[in-house]
Amino acid sequence: MGIILGIETSTHIGSIAVRIDGELKEERSLSQTGRRHAQTLVSEIRDLFRSNNVSPNDCDRVAVSIGPGSFTGLRVGVVFAKLMAYSSKCQLVPIDT
Repeated sequence: MGIILGIETSTHIGSIAVRIDGELKEERSLSQTGRRHAQTLVSEIRDLFRSNNVSPNDCDRVAVSIGPGSFTGLRVGVVFAKLMAYSSKCQLVPIDT
């Protein structure tokens, strides 16, 4: 089953989650203040991985919301997910919001 990172940035309250071997290990809400997903997403995911003792290179899949939702929020999530999948050679999985 491996490690799956989930990214949801289509709404005012974004969230990220990590699932390890079929078990949801942790979910975090992104900052609601000013909808700053672009400013907080990278550091929040870094902290999420650290708190669960995994690295981005351990990730098998990145699941990201693709809409409907806020166009700017979706762009932030999708661009991050695509870059992460490319750099860590994991599978990119688009998920309807």
